[in-house]
Formats: sequence, C-alpha cells, structure tokens
Amino acid sequence: AAGSVAPGNQLSYEVQLWNFAPTALTNVAVNDPLPLAGGAQSVFLTLPAPVFSGCTGSIVSANGGSSAQFNNILIPAGTGTGHTVCSIRFWIQLPNNWSASTPITNTIPAGNITENGNPFTQFTPTSVTTPEVDRLLVAKSTSLSPIFQGQTSTATTTLTNNNYANVTAASVLDSPIFDASVAYRSSWFGGLQRKIVERQSGYGALLS
Repeated sequence: AAGSVAPGNQLSYEVQLWNFAPTALTNVAVNDPLPLAGGAQSVFLTLPAPVFSGCTGSIVSANGGSSAQFNNILIPAGTGTGHTVCSIRFWIQLPNNWSASTPITNTIPAGNITENGNPFTQFTPTSVTTPEVDRLLVAKSTSLSPIFQGQTSTATTTLTNNNYANVTAASVLDSPIFDASVAYRSSWFGGLQRKIVERQSGYGALLS
C-alpha cells in the first residue's frame, strides 16, 4: 500500500512469499488480521478479486471479513541460487468511522504464515503503514496579499474530494473579517456556480 487513503475508501495490499528451497512449498497458508483502530474494523473484499502471481491458492474471508486468509498455496521450487516469488494482491475497505489522522497499519504476526500447519521459523512480523487523509480537503488562496485600498483581490476556495464516491450537497461557510464596505462578487469556477452572499458587518459568505 502506498500514498494515503480516506475513510470509506478501498486500499490494496500485496504479500510476497519467497521460496529458496530446491523443492516446491505446498499447503502454505497466510492469515493477515486487517487494520483495527478504536473499534473501527477494516474488512476484506472479494471484489475486486484477489490476484495470485507465481503461485496458486484458495481464498478465505475469515472472522466476518476482519482478516484476509489464503490457504492451499503452492509455491514452485527455487532455481539454483535464485528463488521464486509468490505474490498475493488483495483489497480491503476502510470503515467510514476510521478516526481522523490515525494511520492504517497492517501487520502479519509471527506464526501467521505456515506450511502444513507449521509456522515458518525464519519469518518475523511484517508491517506496512498508510497515512489517513480526510475525505474532503478545503484550501483557500488570494491573488493579492497584502491588498491596498482600491485594489481587487480574488479569493479562491478549492475543495478536494479524496473519496472514491461523489460528494453531493457540499457547502463551505467562509467568515472573513471585512469592513462593511468590502463585498464579494459572484463568479463561475470550473462550471461550479459560487453563490455568494454580499459581505456586511456581522455576516459571512456562503459558498454552495
């Protein structure tokens, strides 16, 4: 997993198993408990379907989807001084109630990769952490700063949707401290109409 992900979005992981032995590894199993934080549990997805590369195996969504489990994995023998690589890519769903600014950490504990039920003794716990990002980010900039009497400055408010789904009925309340003689002007940005309430003392500007 790379980059960042917002609550409610999907996230993919790739597990790699290397076989240095001159014989094939059979009946290998991987049990990956999926990220959990503050009672918010991510879940295993069957669609998109997990992908095996360089090996074969079966897919099990264990514990109500709270772990990704792969059984009956067959990894071909290594070649000379080289090794074969078994790659398993799968997807999870991050819950909507995942806490803001809480990283998403996925750890496969020691003992959770086995062959014929026996843990691999040389395996050490492996973790990967992905930063959490808010579903909707709001940024504001002005074309002139500072601005002097008689000048015009354009204020731009940018909304960034980090969710895989559309955001509807979004609104931003902007309450700058202006003198009563300063007013906003309505304009169009990228096909989205900014309906702005003229600034007066004690009032703000509503963008919808």
